[in-house]
Amino acid sequence: MTEKTQDFVDKIMSGEHNNARDIFTDMMNDRLLQELEAKRVEVASNMLPQDERTPQELAFSKAHDIQYSEADPFSGDDVDNNFDVE
Repeated sequence: MTEKTQDFVDKIMSGEHNNARDIFTDMMNDRLLQELEAKRVEVASNMLPQDERTPQELAFSKAHDIQYSEADPFSGDDVDNNFDVE
């Protein structure tokens, strides 16, 4: 038995029912908070898409998807690199 449980039983046996009620309420609150935290973690993990790739594979995939374009450093406009050199 945990210390709180033992204290709860001792209070009941000694007739201190108000104190036993307070201990019982504390124990139930602790248990409820534990269950809520577990449920929160479960719900949060189910909200995000599951991807079995490693972080490195994800980074390479995202880097591959990025389209690079050259920009003029002064105006910020895209630079056209389609000029012919003869």
